[in-house]
Amino acid sequence: LPRYAITERETNKNESYIEYVLRNLKYPFRNWGNEFNNYNEFANWLPTNLTISVGEFDEIDKILLNTKIENIFNWINQDVQLKKTLENDCEILPETWLYFYKNNDKTLEKQFLRSYTKWKISSTNFLQVESQTLKSTPEKCCLSKTITNEFSPFVEKPKVAIADISEKLLLSEDVIESYLSLIGVHREISSFSIDILYNMLLSLFTSDKEGKVAKAIYREVINNFNENKLDTTHSTYQEFLKNGKVLCVKGNETDYFPINKAYYIETKTFGNNILKRFPLVCIDRKRGNKKVERLFGVKSLENISFKIIGEPKFHTLNYQFTEEINRFKALIYALRIHQDTKHEIKNRLKRLKIVLTHEVKAEFIHDQIAEKFELEKYEFIVTKNKSSFHILIPETDISLDDLKQNILFCDSISEIFTTLINTEEY
Repeated sequence: LPRYAITERETNKNESYIEYVLRNLKYPFRNWGNEFNNYNEFANWLPTNLTISVGEFDEIDKILLNTKIENIFNWINQDVQLKKTLENDCEILPETWLYFYKNNDKTLEKQFLRSYTKWKISSTNFLQVESQTLKSTPEKCCLSKTITNEFSPFVEKPKVAIADISEKLLLSEDVIESYLSLIGVHREISSFSIDILYNMLLSLFTSDKEGKVAKAIYREVINNFNENKLDTTHSTYQEFLKNGKVLCVKGNETDYFPINKAYYIETKTFGNNILKRFPLVCIDRKRGNKKVERLFGVKSLENISFKIIGEPKFHTLNYQFTEEINRFKALIYALRIHQDTKHEIKNRLKRLKIVLTHEVKAEFIHDQIAEKFELEKYEFIVTKNKSSFHILIPETDISLDDLKQNILFCDSISEIFTTLINTEEY
């Protein structure tokens, strides 16, 4: 087995491993009579030149680049020290530390250091993957079944014959999968580092120009990444917000737009003739405005108001529909009453007015600029503090029963109630 021994060397605070250690401290971090609220505060306070003392295996670079993955698994299985430093993600030898001089000698002790070996393995380009990329770093790989070859080169699927290696090494397949996790392969995209995740998002508009992968990646991120654990001070995240682009649809055009020019729509509150004027990010609806903005920096499409010009012409089905919708409002409230502790939903439903019209002229106002527009069939506009809705219904529709079978009409009714009671249920 390779020898595991202390290696001491001069380094600086910009080295990747040092950043890895500092970012993984629990903040606020207190030491040497100081308190640091986040990574940036600590990194700015540190002097440039540092000395690091960590455990390192002899010729680890050569081993990783020239050894079959099954031999690395066998090494983990046999080497107690390797397994321990990988499992605990910490330095295990005495006399490991980070030293620097600031006014006097200072040392970041062993218990604060992440495993140098685990970092080294996870960030080395040696692991075979299923795509044409052929090899990748474990930290860019994911075992999730939702990750396919189309995600390459942004996220890779390890090319590991788990069943064959399991049989050869006399270890269960679960153990082999756990060893992949120990060397840095992610079980889900949720455990990706901020650096890996946002470098991936930054590179999409140059590496995925046609947008073949972007939508799937956005879906994986929004479904699996906890926005509350996001380090918003991270330089890569800030770089993405400042210079990143996201895949959007604007009318018939699909292209990447700067984040500050893009919008997200959680519910289809506005008609197509309005939406086509804005770059709308290709993220599924009903994912939460705040979550989308925190993860992608894209704000929701808001601050649009409507003004009806003249008097709309009521549809012949309007009276019959009003009676029907009032009964439907009672059903909706029965389903939501247990959540309506402050009677907010009840009051909104009372104020709700939906009008069927076969002709309506209107304008919309955004950023204090008014523009005339035309509704498409079965679309709606909202006025009077989101309590009054007008739906455009063709004069040729003469049966309410047939109208209730119309998918576009039913979608509009669903969107109206979704908007009204602020629910993601559909």
